[in-house]
Amino acid sequence: MKYLPLALLLLACAEKPRPGADASEFVYEPTCDNAEESVVIEGEVTWAADVGAIVMEKCTGCHVEGGIAPFALDSYAAASPMASAMAGAVLAKRMPPWPPSSCGDCQSFEHDRSLTDEQIATIAAWADQGAPEGGSAELEPRQLAALEREDAIVSWEGADYTPSDAGSDSYRCFLVDAPSATDAYFTAYEVRPGNPQVVHHVLIYHPNTEAAVADAEDLDALDDELGYECFGGAGVSSEPLVAWAPGGGATVYPEGTGLPIAGGRPLILQVHYNTGNGTGPDHTEVAITVEDDVETPAVLARINNTELELPPGQEAVTDSYEVPINQDIKVWGVLPHMHELGQSIQLTAGAGSDETCMIDIPDWNFHWQGMYLYTEPVTVTSGSTARITCVFDTTDRTETTVFGENTSDEMCLAFVYVTGA
Repeated sequence: MKYLPLALLLLACAEKPRPGADASEFVYEPTCDNAEESVVIEGEVTWAADVGAIVMEKCTGCHVEGGIAPFALDSYAAASPMASAMAGAVLAKRMPPWPPSSCGDCQSFEHDRSLTDEQIATIAAWADQGAPEGGSAELEPRQLAALEREDAIVSWEGADYTPSDAGSDSYRCFLVDAPSATDAYFTAYEVRPGNPQVVHHVLIYHPNTEAAVADAEDLDALDDELGYECFGGAGVSSEPLVAWAPGGGATVYPEGTGLPIAGGRPLILQVHYNTGNGTGPDHTEVAITVEDDVETPAVLARINNTELELPPGQEAVTDSYEVPINQDIKVWGVLPHMHELGQSIQLTAGAGSDETCMIDIPDWNFHWQGMYLYTEPVTVTSGSTARITCVFDTTDRTETTVFGENTSDEMCLAFVYVTGA
C-alpha cells in the first residue's frame, strides 16, 4: 500500500475551521458526548502569546528536525506554513497521537499527550486568523524526562541495522543481553532511538522460559540479517516490559512496584521501523533501572480470547471476553493490543451493572499503542468481572480471521499492570 507524505495527507484531510459571528471570534464545538458548551476564542490569537507554548509542550516530541515526523514545528518559521494542516489535524483529533479517549469519562493517565478543547480551539483560531506571530518569543521544545538511574543499557551486539525500504513498515526483533545476572524487578526505562527518523515504536519482551529463549535464538538463526522479522509480538512465549512511542521520555513504574525478571535471561527488543521518510542505519538502545526487591511486586495480567474467530466481509465484528476477579487488586495501568483490523477496544471492570471504565480507545491504530499508566490506581474488588470488548473491520477478508501473531491474524488483548490491593 502506498502512503501519502503526512504533510500532504494532513492538508488533504484538513477540516475548515468555522469562524464565529465576526472576525474576532472563533467557535469550536467539542466532539465529546459529555461536552456541555461550545468553546469561544475571542480576540487575536498569536504564536508568541498562545500557540507556541502548546506546540512546544505537545508536538515537539516528534516534530523537530531529525525526528520521526516529516516536518518540524519547533519555531514560528517552521509552524506557520503548516497552520491549516495543524488545525485540521487537531480538530479531527488525529494529532497529537493519543489513542485513549480524552473525554473525561474513563481514566486519567500519566504523560497524556491529548489537547484540551480550549487548546484545540486556540490552534484552529490561530490558523483561521492567518497564523499571526505576535512578536518574538523564546520558546524551546519540551525536554523529555530522563532516567534518574541507569543500571543497564540493552541493545543488540554488533553492527547497526538498516531496515529495508521495500515497504513503509518493518518489525524487527533482536535478542539482547539480560539487564541483571540475578533475579530482579524491572522498575523504569528510557528508550533512546538510534535513528529517530525511522524508529516508530519500541517494545521489550521478557521470555517466559529458557525454552522461549531457545525459540527466539532459532528464529534469529534462520534469518540472514540481524535479528528476525516479527509483527504482533516477539514470536515466542513472552510478556512485555516496555512499550514506547515517539514523544515518550523515561517511564517509571508506580513507586514501590516492579515486574519480576529472571536473572541472566536475555530479553527481546522489538523495533517498529517506519521508512516512509526514507531509511538509514539504526542502533536503538534502552536504559533500564532494576531493583533487587520491591515493596509490592506487580504482574502484567493477560486478558484475551485465544479462541477468537472473526467472520469475513463484515464492517463491524464485535468480540467480547470476560475474566472473573477472585481477589482484591489494584490496577495501575493497561496495555491494549489488537492488529490491523482493529477499530476500537475497551476494558471495563465491575460487578453487575456497576462497571468502571479501565481504558477506552475509540479509534484503534496499530502504529500508536503503548502502556498507559494511571495517575491514580483503581481498586477492583473480589467478585468483579473484567470485560474486554473489541470491534474489527473484516470487509477486506475472504476467510475467517483467527487469533495469532501473524499479520493475517488478530488479537483482542489487554495486559493489565496489577498488584495486590
